[in-house]
Amino acid sequence: MENFPALVEAEMDLITAAFACGLTRVSTLAIGDGEDYNIYFPWLGLTGKGIEFPTRHKHDIAHRPGVNDIDHIHMERWFMSMFARLLDKLAAVPEGGGNLLDNTVVLWLNSLNSGYSHTVLKLPTIVAAGANMGIGTGRLLELGSQPHNKLLAGLANTVGVPMDGWGDERYHGTLTLS
Repeated sequence: MENFPALVEAEMDLITAAFACGLTRVSTLAIGDGEDYNIYFPWLGLTGKGIEFPTRHKHDIAHRPGVNDIDHIHMERWFMSMFARLLDKLAAVPEGGGNLLDNTVVLWLNSLNSGYSHTVLKLPTIVAAGANMGIGTGRLLELGSQPHNKLLAGLANTVGVPMDGWGDERYHGTLTLS
């Protein structure tokens, strides 16, 4: 686990290089498998015996975030720093009259709202869209009970893959993101 941050950095470098050289413009980086019993944070000082589980790993922190949620805050801050770093890497590559990020959409998702109760409603989601992507920026959207399937369909339409729904027919539809 001591090498985990460097491995995440390497993955982001590979994504950036693949986009920059035109190998692909689609990538997925999953930092964990949703259960996350195997992700520890020694570089954050989050070590030792877990509160609910035998060790202090991501799953344990999600269930028992620590006094005043401090362990969870440190963990999520690290994940957000990785997201920001990916955006910085994309922005550092010149492309056309701007940079690679100007022509990219990056979607950040979390698998749970609250690990303690396994809540999947109101999942934290961030869409980082470059200047040339036609997505309205600098705003917070409260989507209520709308499924994220509509967001995925809206993003697909935005990047030129037309569709009127994503996944399960019960959650059919799309969001307009402009």
